[in-house]
Amino acid sequence: MQFIKPEIFTATLASKVQLTADTWEFDFTFTPGSFPYKAGHFAMMIFDHEGKTEQRAYSISSPPSNNSFQICVKLIPNGKGSTFLANLPLGAKVQFKGPFGMFFIKDDNAADLILVATGTGIGPMKSIILDLLARGDGRRIELLFGVRHQQGLLFTDLLAELSAKHPNFTYQITLSSIDGRVTAYLDQFNFAKTAAHLYICGSGAMVKDVRNFALEQGMDKAAIHVENFG
Repeated sequence: MQFIKPEIFTATLASKVQLTADTWEFDFTFTPGSFPYKAGHFAMMIFDHEGKTEQRAYSISSPPSNNSFQICVKLIPNGKGSTFLANLPLGAKVQFKGPFGMFFIKDDNAADLILVATGTGIGPMKSIILDLLARGDGRRIELLFGVRHQQGLLFTDLLAELSAKHPNFTYQITLSSIDGRVTAYLDQFNFAKTAAHLYICGSGAMVKDVRNFALEQGMDKAAIHVENFG
């Protein structure tokens, strides 16, 4: 596995799509080859706020491309990064630095995958799933995706389309306001016996709970990969 050194590069906002009341997906383009990222990587957005340089980390929600990437962002009222993105016009130039992170599928890892995500933690999972399926990877991929309310669901049409087209990909959606927390659905994966690798992305509390549950069930620590959002 070759390490990719993070570099500063300039990206242009090509489009932005509102996914829910407070969540958007922003599509950026960049000079071909200037940002060689993997599915699951994140980038640091560098921006000015009230005369001070700020940085915010955003996971990439699109599969690897030579000249574009997407980020799925829940806009927080009065948040510095959120305010900057909300006011960003199409065609605007933005500085990023990346890629960063280890939340990607290693080249020598052919194991089946269990993906557990909540909220915008679905972003890097979308990147990973699209990348593997586009490359014809036949491993089994199981996604457990939780949100609080139905109004917070993301990418449901895409997930249904991918599941119908690729028998090796299955997904389950849970609504915590109705079904309880996503952690209530972990028994089905039989962590004690599975040879799959577990990828977890979402709130810090959820990530900790799922990781601890898998470890308590006997899953190998080396097979668990996490990315915290807040």
